[in-house]
Amino acid sequence: MVTGRRFNRQSLATFGVIAAPRLVAAANGPDQEAWLAEELRASKRRATAWRLIARQCMFGQMVDAAHVIQNTDQWDGYPLSRKAVLDQLAAEQIDDTVIVAGDLHSSWALDIAPDPFAPAYDATTGPAISSPSPFADKPDVLEREQRSMTQPHIHWVEFRSRRYLLVDVTPTRSRGEWWLQEDITKRGTPERLAIAMETQRGRNHLVAV
Repeated sequence: MVTGRRFNRQSLATFGVIAAPRLVAAANGPDQEAWLAEELRASKRRATAWRLIARQCMFGQMVDAAHVIQNTDQWDGYPLSRKAVLDQLAAEQIDDTVIVAGDLHSSWALDIAPDPFAPAYDATTGPAISSPSPFADKPDVLEREQRSMTQPHIHWVEFRSRRYLLVDVTPTRSRGEWWLQEDITKRGTPERLAIAMETQRGRNHLVAV
């Protein structure tokens, strides 16, 4: 588990202000970044089947076709920190890495790579349990979802519902299930499995199941 609460006070752009590179690089703090790098390295030495990295904000890229950042209040705002992780995974050939996040009040399933249009790793973002999505009441919420999924690295999004993401890992595959609930204010409202996606070991790519 990696936390940025103490370190990510200034991102690539905060209210239009561009931060210096040394601030951008401190999304997780140097101690955590060193710890994560060594844990990833050690996991390969142990021949660990899967690596799960959890952080409260979304690691995956939210960019348009021109690679313009859409939201700097996540890892998109700390490109040097994310690049350090992705560079290590590539240089040390550390595969089968799944990144789990939240704090976006919506559900996302996507692949990750230095270039989001050529993905190589997997990321999932779970919905909020209680807080509503900022897009839930927008009249164009369905259009926003469809527009997000036109990008090749984004497989599925859902901005309207709340509940949780269930991650299930076996030696051969890692699977995410998004369980959603339409109305959390009414006791007994049934939950539903919105979608399940998984990646097979060695594939570094999510598919719906």
